[in-house]
Amino acid sequence: IQNSDSEELIVYPNPSSAEINFTINIFGKNQKNELIIYDLVGKKVKAIEVKNSDHLLIRKGNLPNGIYCCTLRNEEKTITTKKLIITE
Repeated sequence: IQNSDSEELIVYPNPSSAEINFTINIFGKNQKNELIIYDLVGKKVKAIEVKNSDHLLIRKGNLPNGIYCCTLRNEEKTITTKKLIITE
């Protein structure tokens, strides 16, 4: 997992136990952008369409404790990938 230091996607708090905030700083917000959360075996566990939004709040819900990859994509490419840790 390459954890980019770019500021296109900021994930906090990280580790998280209840709610996860995503701050999204990208150009081309009129494109179809998507935030996808994968577990470590590559299974997509959540996908959220980002519509002209700079901030998303996701509740832990039924995500088990563990390490996840959060990928921000547009229609053409992966913009960035960040690591997310879910704890009790």
